Amino acid sequence: MKLPDVERAIISSFSFDDRQVYIGFDYSMFSDNTALAFVFPYRDNNDKPRWFIYQHSFIPWQKAGSIEAKEKQDGINYRNLAQKGFCTISSHPQGLINDEQVYQWLLNFVERHRLEVVFFGYDAWGLTPTIKQLDLNSGWPLQAIRQRTSELKDPTKFLQTMFVEGSVDRLDDRIMEKALLNAEIYEDKIGIQVDKAKATLKIDVVDALIDALFQAMYHFEDFSDVNNPDKQVERMNEKTSS
Repeated sequence: MKLPDVERAIISSFSFDDRQVYIGFDYSMFSDNTALAFVFPYRDNNDKPRWFIYQHSFIPWQKAGSIEAKEKQDGINYRNLAQKGFCTISSHPQGLINDEQVYQWLLNFVERHRLEVVFFGYDAWGLTPTIKQLDLNSGWPLQAIRQRTSELKDPTKFLQTMFVEGSVDRLDDRIMEKALLNAEIYEDKIGIQVDKAKATLKIDVVDALIDALFQAMYHFEDFSDVNNPDKQVERMNEKTSS
């Protein structure tokens, strides 16, 4: 992603309340951050489709030794961003990711803003306690996404296109900005995807966004699950039974 495109997408505020949302989840146990990405589709004043993207990261510091060392290593002032609501520094005594903390934060966020979770996508390798709890308790449509080019090429391309065309909005969030600028794309004979081999570059937010966009990119299409009358009835039944 190019800096002018990433900066152009910044808006000063966005109301999360009472919206449909697509969520992506990128989990890491040790040195990398764990990221939740939220994609809110909406229409602008001219009835054109737009997407607002938001993230919340959970910051482990065990490998770095302290949160101060982790901030220096990543070049990000996590404690300041935690005060602004963009991240949570792990409460685990050894600085690992605290699964219960992730789970509770997510449930509280969805409940507080009265969100309708249309889709929750996560790395197929990341069957974590958080996913197991959501599967048992949330009633949300969860989908494991295989992290291979055939699955990721379309949402990756869509993320690029959103920024080039200017159909995406975000808050002034340094964690998201750094991930967007660090994400390197590689291409094989099937298509494009983000190069996960560059693990030190903090691209977890982009990985989570791509998982959310796996379905969010189709939100305004007639064939989308969200526009399928049978699926709408299904979701209404899930709401009334939960």
